[in-house]
Amino acid sequence: MNPVHYLIAMISIIFFILSGLTLQNSSCEYYPPEEAEIFTQGVDIIYNDPGIAAVHHYEKLYNIDGDEFIADLFVAVAYASIMEKYRSTSFDSIFTTKINAAIEKGRKQLNKDENNAKTLLYLGGALGTRGVRRAYLGDWKGAFADAQEAHEILHKCIEVDPDMYDAYYGLGLYHYYKSIKVNMIRKYFPVIWLLGPIIDLFKNERELGLEQLDDSCKKGLFSERATKHALLRIYIEEKWYDKYFALA
Repeated sequence: MNPVHYLIAMISIIFFILSGLTLQNSSCEYYPPEEAEIFTQGVDIIYNDPGIAAVHHYEKLYNIDGDEFIADLFVAVAYASIMEKYRSTSFDSIFTTKINAAIEKGRKQLNKDENNAKTLLYLGGALGTRGVRRAYLGDWKGAFADAQEAHEILHKCIEVDPDMYDAYYGLGLYHYYKSIKVNMIRKYFPVIWLLGPIIDLFKNERELGLEQLDDSCKKGLFSERATKHALLRIYIEEKWYDKYFALA
């Protein structure tokens, strides 16, 4: 894989992390108890044994009025988890149908209320989920387009609700690792560094990413543990052992 493709894949993977964790760990005030319970149980199923049971579990969301958008998304995420674990393409057709339906319904909801933080969070995650699958299948142009749009939508999400600190987890990972990979490929394409001031993709936003992860770790409702693990990994990679032991 050439360096540019590697960067695009990394960006898409970060959004998959966002859709797989932050989507399932969003601010509870937006969700009715029945919906929140399905999310909580689904997390355990996906992480312990991602299989068809996760699909059937998330299909329960179709029984909640007005939740077809979210149901399509989480069913798609469940299929993506199965294919990721088993390195399979068996469910690509149904995955594509579900994730495209989720994105279409999410956009329609956003047209009705462009400042709905919940819709923004899920639509951003849906685009990221599709993006990582496109990257896996070699559709780099599609993966890049999805990642960029998801990034813009998630930024809008925290503009609408700056207190949705769980969303900072995914954005923090995106900004940190994007900057690390841009720096890595700088030796192949030195001109990229000169584009930073005018093209967001090539900006060094490493410090911003670390700040967002710190906010998520300290203030997130559900992402504290995941963010802590991410920061510990970063501290080891950066050889910031004092920070590692202070957080561990």
